Amino acid sequence: ASIIDLSELPIPVVQYYAREHPIAGAIHIQMSPLDSRSADIRMFDGNGVVLDKKMERKLENIFFREDIRRVHFYEMGDISYPQDAIDSYIDGLIGLVDVEAVRQAHLKVLVDFDHGSASLVLPRLFKELNIEAIPLNAGFDETYQSKTNEAFDEARRQSALITRTLSCNLGAYIDYGSERVFLIDETGELLDHHEALGVITLLALKAKSGVLVAPATVPQTISALVRQLPSSHFVPGKGEPAALLRAAQQHQARLASDANGGYVFPEHLLGFDAIFSLIKLLELLAKDGRTVSGVRREIPRAAYEHRQETVPWDAKGRVMRTMVEMHRDAPVDLADGIKVFVDGGWVLVLPDPDMPRYHIIVSMEDSDKARALADRYSALVKTAVAGGAPGRPAPAG
Repeated sequence: ASIIDLSELPIPVVQYYAREHPIAGAIHIQMSPLDSRSADIRMFDGNGVVLDKKMERKLENIFFREDIRRVHFYEMGDISYPQDAIDSYIDGLIGLVDVEAVRQAHLKVLVDFDHGSASLVLPRLFKELNIEAIPLNAGFDETYQSKTNEAFDEARRQSALITRTLSCNLGAYIDYGSERVFLIDETGELLDHHEALGVITLLALKAKSGVLVAPATVPQTISALVRQLPSSHFVPGKGEPAALLRAAQQHQARLASDANGGYVFPEHLLGFDAIFSLIKLLELLAKDGRTVSGVRREIPRAAYEHRQETVPWDAKGRVMRTMVEMHRDAPVDLADGIKVFVDGGWVLVLPDPDMPRYHIIVSMEDSDKARALADRYSALVKTAVAGGAPGRPAPAG
């Protein structure tokens, strides 16, 4: 096999290169942002789409069994070092953006690059689009050390303060791999994941109607928001990235999101891309004319509760079987976990795919009822773990 070494690049640039060239697949390796002792290895198919869990397990089994054909030295391929990956990515991105609209808006944006690879690409785009950028932590650092949650929150608060002080139109914090972007409005207010998703959804589907694909965990306000937009639809999907991306492809989505800072515009790339998401958001703001806070105020509000309960691996199946049996006559959605529809909202009981725990998520109009329902279902999960028969929950409200 021949190897193409792209050196240090943002994850979406690697995916874009894989899609645009006749290759069998792609691999991206970086230090884990969650644990500096570990490395994140991302594998993509020939179209630049992340491999699903089934294919990952298949490759892992082949690797650990060493079930690989050895080759002679003369059968080995060559290694090449192309230099046009970033240029190709930028050309493709510019072709999907209304360049003149962005240039004429004379936008000012603060970007905290977190010493990540987005700093290799975004400054060139800002210059091309006449965007005044205030960069923070822009130097790409191969010795990057992962941040604690407290350090991450503090970095965002500092970015928010600078955004307001310098009168920027928008503030953004981009993660090290350039997959996720966290937003700050012009007043220096931090947008949580659901607010940011609402802002981008409202602007994107207002500009061009279509389908939004997002996990079943997003609050009911997101689906209500989409229903207000003509000819647009919301499709709930699984939270697992590969499943979410393939759902976006299947439904020909205009926008998809993992509701955790990752946004997908399938017209550009079937993958999470913070660089394109930021540029697209700036274009949408330039054409819409409103501020981020102005758009934010149009997002419907509702109560949202999220609890986590420890569930041993060997009890995970029992918990789900118990929940399904309890609600066999109730209106439910089994797309991801079990979502039970109640008066004024829903409750979702969802097993964590990677950790021994369950998530209990409630979205309702009334905050007191939401807390009560979250408490009730947390207790039901605990009872199911203990092997008891919890019986049927009383209706909320």
